Amino acid sequence: MLTRKMKPLDHVVTVRQSAPLKAAAELMKRESVGSVVVESDTGEPVGILTDRDIALRAVAWSHGPETPVTEVMSQPLQTMDADSGRSEIISHMSTLGIRRMPLTRDGALVGFASLDDLAFNLSGELQHLTQAIAIKLRRAQRSAQLDEISSDAEEALTELRGRLRYANWITRQRFLDELDEIREQVAKALRGRAI
Repeated sequence: MLTRKMKPLDHVVTVRQSAPLKAAAELMKRESVGSVVVESDTGEPVGILTDRDIALRAVAWSHGPETPVTEVMSQPLQTMDADSGRSEIISHMSTLGIRRMPLTRDGALVGFASLDDLAFNLSGELQHLTQAIAIKLRRAQRSAQLDEISSDAEEALTELRGRLRYANWITRQRFLDELDEIREQVAKALRGRAI
């Protein structure tokens, strides 16, 4: 999942479990993220530390800036396969009551999903879809209008031809020639506006 800042899929910010809260908070600020994945000394993901964890748990529990991140991180770490669909990820996060989730592939961290980013991306896609639908509707309306104009013109021309049967031959022939010219101009105009 790409974030608003279009960070690559493999951009996952991590911090070692022995890191102090202050260092984790500084890293989060520097990377412009709201959470970091906490890794063991061997690089295995063991939890997640969010800005909310720091604000509510660390402060509420009177932990100082040098407290290890493991004291306030959320655990066990909930992850999801990176190849899961967006709706599946959103549903799973909703069921767990979380807003951020690391994405894995074959057990390795490869991405990060946040409800904020998913909603932002989804709203962009909905906007594009809405624009595409509006364009198709306008085209359909224009096409229907052209069909109606063509049908009305054909009806009028047929009616005029019927009336001419009663006119004298010379008048009728001149009028038919003019009518054919008008018909050709209407047909040409309709071809030029075709979608």
